[in-house]
Amino acid sequence: MRAKKIHEGGIEELKVPADGFPGPESHIALDHQREGRPLDLLTSDAAVSVHAKGNYRLLLAFELLDRPKRALDDIAGVAIAIDARFRGGIFLASPHNLSSIAMHLRRSVRACVLLSFLGSARAWPGMNKTLNDLMSRETPDTGVDDGDSHELIGDLVTLSDSQLTPVGRSVKNIITGLETGQSAETWRGIVPAKGSAACKADTCCIWTYISADMWTKFLGKAGRCNNLARASIRLGFHDAAGWSKSTGGGGADGSLILSGSELSKPENNGLQEVAAYITKLYGLYKSYGVTYADLIQMAATVATVTCPLGPRIRSYVGRKDNATPAPPGLLPDVNSDADTLIKLFQDKTISAHGLTALLGAHSTSQQRFVDPSRAGDPQDSSPGVWDVKYYKQTLGPAPPRVFKFQSDINLAQDPRIAPEFQSFASDQGHWNEDYAKEYVRLSLLGVNNINDLKECSKVLPLARRAFVEVDRELIDKWLNSTEINKAVADAVFNGDLLTGLRAIIEALKKKVKGGKSARAFSA
Repeated sequence: MRAKKIHEGGIEELKVPADGFPGPESHIALDHQREGRPLDLLTSDAAVSVHAKGNYRLLLAFELLDRPKRALDDIAGVAIAIDARFRGGIFLASPHNLSSIAMHLRRSVRACVLLSFLGSARAWPGMNKTLNDLMSRETPDTGVDDGDSHELIGDLVTLSDSQLTPVGRSVKNIITGLETGQSAETWRGIVPAKGSAACKADTCCIWTYISADMWTKFLGKAGRCNNLARASIRLGFHDAAGWSKSTGGGGADGSLILSGSELSKPENNGLQEVAAYITKLYGLYKSYGVTYADLIQMAATVATVTCPLGPRIRSYVGRKDNATPAPPGLLPDVNSDADTLIKLFQDKTISAHGLTALLGAHSTSQQRFVDPSRAGDPQDSSPGVWDVKYYKQTLGPAPPRVFKFQSDINLAQDPRIAPEFQSFASDQGHWNEDYAKEYVRLSLLGVNNINDLKECSKVLPLARRAFVEVDRELIDKWLNSTEINKAVADAVFNGDLLTGLRAIIEALKKKVKGGKSARAFSA
C-alpha cells in the first residue's frame, strides 16, 4: 500500500503496512452528501499514523493513491475521526463537527483523508492551523463554478500582494476561489473571563461570549433555527447589500440600524425585532470595542451555523460603523425579473452563480409580508433547516403551503442560473461551500479596511451536519393542508416542537368525511 504524507515541508510518499492503522479507539468515518447514498471506502485504501508526543497524539493526514477516478466522483468528503487527547485544558468538540472539518470534495477532485473530531475528541497544539492549511490546499472546482466572480473588493483592489496581511491574503484567496470560505477552527483552551487581561489580549475573546449569547437566542426547542436566526441572516444581507460599484457608500457598516431611517423602509419589514436585539448586545458590549457592523455580520454567520446543516462561514471583526443611510434601490424585489436581479448583483461584484448560492438562504425562511394572508408559509418544506429542498421545490413540485417567490422562480428558469440551481438541488456540500464563499464576499462589501480585520471564526458554534426532525410527520400534515393555522405557523416560526398528532388525524378524518375542520395542531 502507498500513501503520501502531507506536512509543512511538502508531500512525502510513504510505504504503509496493511496493519498500519491506529488502535480500536479510532475508526474511519465517511461524510457523504450525494443524495444520501452510502459510499464504500475500504480501510485498506487509507492509512494513518499516530505518534505519541508528550501528552497528546499527533494525527498525520495522508493523500490516497491508486484509487480509480470513478470512485472519486461521488465522494463529497472523507474524514478520519480519532480520539486525540490533550491534558490540561477543556476543548470544544462534539459529534457534529466531524464533517464540518471535511474539505469540500466533489466531481473528480482527489480524495484526501482529513482530520476531524468525534465523540470525546479534544484538540492538539497547532491543530486549527493544520486543518485550515489542508482545507486551503484544495484545488478550486471547475465546470459550472467557472462563472464565479473573482473580482476584488474594498481595499484589496489597491493593495499589492506584498502589502497584504495574513487576513487580507486569506480573504483575497477566498473570494478568488483559492481558499475555502468555511472554517474548521475552534477555540482552544478555556475562554478567559470578560474584562481580564487574557481576554483583552485576544480580540476574539469577547466574541466567544457574544456568539454564545446569539446561539442560545437563535436555537429553537425543536433543534431548528428560529425566527430571530432567520431575521439575523436577512439583517446581515440587507446591511451589506446596500452597496454597489455604481453608487459607492453603504455596505456592511451598521447603517441599517444606525441611520434611523432604513428600518422603516418596506423592504426591511420584519427586521425591527432583530435590530432591537443587536442594539441590546451593543449596549452590553460596546465598552469592549465592538461595532454594530460587526455585530450584524457575526449574528448572520452564527445564525447560519445554528441552523441544522448550515456551514461555519469564516467571520471577521474590525468593520467601522457609519450612520449614513445606504443608497436607495439596492435590495432585490421579490417580483423582479431575472435579468434585473442578475445585473443588480453584478454591480455588487456577485456573479449569477454567486447569486444562486445566496438565494438558498430562503431554505430556512417563512414569509410574512409578501402575502400577509399566508403569513408563516415557508419557502420549502423544511423551514428552520439549512438544506437543499429549497432548490428542489422551487424547480419542481412542493406541498401546497410552500410559498415560492416569483423572483426565485424567474431566476431558477434563467439559463445563467439554472445549471447551478439544479446542481445545488442534489449537493448539500456544493451549496454550503459556495454559499460560504459568497457570504464572505457579501459581508465585506463597502468595507475598506479588510486588510486590518481580525478573523474570529473560532468563536462560531459547531456545525450540525446531521439532523432528525422528530415532529416531521406533523410538519408534513401542516404543509399539505390549506387551513390557516396561526398556532402551527408560529410554532414553526419559533423553532418549537409541534404536538397533537392524534388531534390532527381526527381532524383530517372529519375533513375527508365532510365535517367541519378543527384547529387540530397544538404547539
